[in-house]
Order: sequence, then C-alpha cells, then structure tokens
Amino acid sequence: IEGLYYFYSSSTGTSTTLAVRDSTLWSGEGTTWTNESAPNYGSVLVDGGAQTGATLVVDGVTSDTYLPHIGSTFSIDGVEKVYTVLATPTITAGGGTISIYPSLASSPADNAAITFLSLSATGGSKIRFHDFNFDSTERVAIVDGANYPASWSTSEGLIVIDTNSDLVGASTVTTFKNHVFFGVGNRLVFSSPFSFTDYTAANGSGVFTFPSDVTGIIEFREKLIVFTTSSIHQLTGNSQADFSLSGISDDLGCVSSDTIAEVGGDILFLGPD
Repeated sequence: IEGLYYFYSSSTGTSTTLAVRDSTLWSGEGTTWTNESAPNYGSVLVDGGAQTGATLVVDGVTSDTYLPHIGSTFSIDGVEKVYTVLATPTITAGGGTISIYPSLASSPADNAAITFLSLSATGGSKIRFHDFNFDSTERVAIVDGANYPASWSTSEGLIVIDTNSDLVGASTVTTFKNHVFFGVGNRLVFSSPFSFTDYTAANGSGVFTFPSDVTGIIEFREKLIVFTTSSIHQLTGNSQADFSLSGISDDLGCVSSDTIAEVGGDILFLGPD
C-alpha cells in the first residue's frame, strides 16, 4: 500500500478509508472496497455511427477543460475490449475527437455509452492527502510526486487535476486562504480562489519559485510556512493581489513533509542535521 487515509464527511456523517495500492485508488466503508480509479468525465457517448480507425468522435463530456487524460482506458457499450486515450483531445460544447489505441475494429452505434475504466498514474512514491471544501462539497486532494494531482469525493469520484502542466509531479498539498497550494519541484503552485481546477493567472492563480525543492507546506497562525531542502519561508496575504513571500531561514531546511507537525503551538520538523 502506497497510501492510506481516513476521510470523514461532516455533511453526510459518513467515514471512508482511502487506500492506494499499485497506483489504484480504493475506497472502503466497512468490509467492502470499491475501485475509484475510473476518472469521471461525464456521461460520454459515441457521437455518430459509421466510425472506424484510430479516432473516436464523442459527446457528453461534462467539461471543455477537464478532458480525458492521456493513458485513460475505456470500453464501449459494455464490450470487453479496452481502448486507451493517446492524446488530450480538444472538446467544444462537450464534444470532440479522441485519438485511441487500438483502432476500432467495427463501428459502434451512435450514442453507445463509453465507460472509463482507469487512468495512467504509475511511478509515484509517497501518496499524500489533504481535505478541503470550497463549495459545500467535501473533497480530498491527492498527490504522489510523479503524476498530476487528483481530487476525490463521494459525489464526484476521481477528478484528475490536469488543467496545467505545471502540476505534474506535485508531491505536497495544502489549502490556504481558499486556494489549493501544491509543491512541485522547486515551485509552489496555487489555484485561483475557491477553485481546485483553475490555474489561470488572470483568474487569481500563480507560482512562486525557490532555489531548492519544496519539501513541505503547512498553515500556521494566518501564514503559510513553506519548507525547502535548504530554506524556510512564510507566505502572508489573502490572494494573488497581496500575497507576500518572506524568508525565515536561508541556511536550514526540512528533509521530508512527513516530519512537519504543529505541536503545542510550535512547528516541529526534521532538519538535514
């Protein structure tokens, strides 16, 4: 098991255990486990009959920006044949063309249901989780240090946060002032306010860059404390308009996010020495 997390929903009063094993996300309530690795792209359907070859025209995709991820697998109309998405498609008004492998052996019927089965998310190391709630939906953000981050909720299932390539390889995650913050290499990437999928600068998202890799982030007394391998910083403010980054130490860092904790009103962490 690469990751294990206890998720409690205060709105529903239910508790769920999330486990990641062999890059597959499972949810458990009691003695039953459910595979949650199928991404939710909406009620996707085949758009038009007489289709053959290495592309498939579809409609019914919920979002024009949250799109079938490269490596996602799916079946058509319940037939036990698995297709893989080869490239991120362009979707307009819920419809577009997906490049697939293998090629269609026969033409599926118009409006045949497409069932997404899983996504490609291998190579991750330590899985980390963080609860957040921006719009009355309680979600868990998930990072693994190698792939795009994702979110999961009981109502939405799994959503891959792949709207910005800066997020690939996120290894740490937290929320601060209604933004989601990800540590990705030597960058701290944050979302637009009250959004976990919007990373457009014009809408209030942004990036901070550090001399060394970000190893941990934690909110503390209305500040966001940012640890790197060789320094410590603090972020103050409320939004992109007034966020201000200042240094705490330029000769001491933290070796691992998992060593950072608030205890008795202090932040404890494991330094390199």
